[in-house]
Amino acid sequence: MSGSAVERLVELQRSGTTSAEALAFFDALPIDDVFRRVDEHTVLGLMELRGMPAPFFFVLRRAGAASRRGARRRRARAGASVRPGGDA
Repeated sequence: MSGSAVERLVELQRSGTTSAEALAFFDALPIDDVFRRVDEHTVLGLMELRGMPAPFFFVLRRAGAASRRGARRRRARAGASVRPGGDA
């Protein structure tokens, strides 16, 4: 891979909520990534790149979290009891 990259991570307070922001420069092109925790397994991300018409939103999930959530949904649809916040 050619080129150079510089990145730093900072903590931000916006609207009373703490977010993490990664400020990156790849080949002198600034990219801002902002991350906010949704729950213990999910982070919402927003990427802004100079010249983009709109920011790019993405979701990061902890490995295995989606499969556990999907299993609970399948059991609930099948009529099994599901405890809030836990597996049946």
